[in-house]
Amino acid sequence: TDTCDPYQEAAKDDANCNGVDDDCDGETDEDGRFVGVTDITWNIENSEPLTNDNENDDDDFHPSCDEAGYKYPGERLFSFQPTFDFDYEVWIDTDHAATEFDTVISVYLVDDFCNPEEIGCNDDFGFSRILNGASGLSFNAIRGHRYLIVVHGYSDADNRGTFGMNCDYS
Repeated sequence: TDTCDPYQEAAKDDANCNGVDDDCDGETDEDGRFVGVTDITWNIENSEPLTNDNENDDDDFHPSCDEAGYKYPGERLFSFQPTFDFDYEVWIDTDHAATEFDTVISVYLVDDFCNPEEIGCNDDFGFSRILNGASGLSFNAIRGHRYLIVVHGYSDADNRGTFGMNCDYS
């Protein structure tokens, strides 16, 4: 269960890698890779875009589509766990009027919090209507699994700021 128990042995380790608020402070896996994760299940399942930013120095995830070997400055983490009784395809992209910078999107299957598996990555998906440098991808969502969506800035520290992300499913 996802109930809080400050007396669990795992609570002694701030980055215990179990995705649960073991020490009852309102955050999961403190000081670990999943700090500040925003759940966007509702956005995806209601085809509702969102706005956020990557104004931080986090660099915990290194997407496979990083062809130039750059360190991606700033990243924003989103979680998603399907609630529908059927599997479906999810589409996300940053081709949105609020996006201020060149983005990279990566998606991870997080059945094992200690070893997320990248299942998709995109840098500049090529058919942007609003922003040159927008990224987008689709992936199959299967009920009972957890997914992590990471929006990175591309290449250098100038690629930080506000971004909009379109979310849809079919």
